[in-house]
Amino acid sequence: MKLTAQQILKIIEENYSESSFAYNEWLDTDNVEVPSEVGEKEQEERDDFWKSIEEEMESINYTERQNHPKYKQYQAMPTDYKTKYKWVLDYLGLGEVEEVIQVGGESQGTTWYSVKYFKDHDVYIRIDGHYTSYNGADFYDGYGREVVEKEKTIVVWE
Repeated sequence: MKLTAQQILKIIEENYSESSFAYNEWLDTDNVEVPSEVGEKEQEERDDFWKSIEEEMESINYTERQNHPKYKQYQAMPTDYKTKYKWVLDYLGLGEVEEVIQVGGESQGTTWYSVKYFKDHDVYIRIDGHYTSYNGADFYDGYGREVVEKEKTIVVWE
């Protein structure tokens, strides 16, 4: 079932702080308890695979390792953290979430924002914050709002 942006925002407000939502901390909720067995199988498979390639990976330099097909396969395997946060998002009905862009932080002024795409619902939500070097980002405008992608054309004279 597809959710509207308002329904998604309501679920987020009921389960997350603005900061947890802004920074994609999907496991940072007191309302959902992840069963202990979630992620165990994936982590065990990942650990077993690493054991099978560890000697080979340690015998090559860093750059070669990063480009090695077996290492890439290992990196692509889900961690128990990813498995758990996927479980939570599915449990809440939010489905897969992709952060499209995050702007702000150190050396980028006081503006801070993030746009998240809720793939199962075809909804984009932007959360805005205010960044300061001594305090990080604060989210005074709440959990965000629905946004749509819009193309702009600019003219530049050189």
